[in-house]
Amino acid sequence: MPSTKISYPSNKISYPQSPPAYLSAELTGLSEGDSKEGLLLYPVISRLAGKNYTGTCKYINEDLVHLSKLKLFGGVRWDINGREVTLSSYLTFPNGNTREVVMKGCRSKDEKYTPVLTMLPEQEGPIRMLVSEVGADTILVNEVEMATGNVIMTCSTTITCGVDGKEELVQVSHEVGENGIEGHQVWKLTELKYVEPKDEDRMGSLDGKFVDTTAR
Repeated sequence: MPSTKISYPSNKISYPQSPPAYLSAELTGLSEGDSKEGLLLYPVISRLAGKNYTGTCKYINEDLVHLSKLKLFGGVRWDINGREVTLSSYLTFPNGNTREVVMKGCRSKDEKYTPVLTMLPEQEGPIRMLVSEVGADTILVNEVEMATGNVIMTCSTTITCGVDGKEELVQVSHEVGENGIEGHQVWKLTELKYVEPKDEDRMGSLDGKFVDTTAR
């Protein structure tokens, strides 16, 4: 999402504290004037642009044992502005602490098309992301540690259809360490949609709200 590696030391990353900006109804994911270019440059990301997805994670250790007591929650949002792509995500840990990260990447008009997009942190951070779109429904990501050039996380996100027939994102991440795989994250994310308040509610508040339209 990008998937924060659970074993990251907390003092290595400095992110904003909470996800209100990510969950802003005022943001537009694919501006009207740039929609055609965005669709051509980012065929899978454009399907997700402008949507807020949230969900939970099942964490599996290196021995393929599900750590059911480890509860992780998070969200992700892709946005496209012309040739620039922004990925905003947050992760909430069991202790209530939240990490948020914003990554940006852009395909230059002056360079030849490459299937791999490099995304860098908006604020100072230890990783860069290499992003590739596969077919019409899958995004592959390698997270690379800038200091060493080593891949520390690799993940795939696939647009699927849930059991209720509604869109769902399934993301599987593999944490990579010096001795191989250190853990696995299996995320299921569903879209939150912004709902305008009903007329009878406007007397008390003008605020709308986000609802999980795919909740089962």
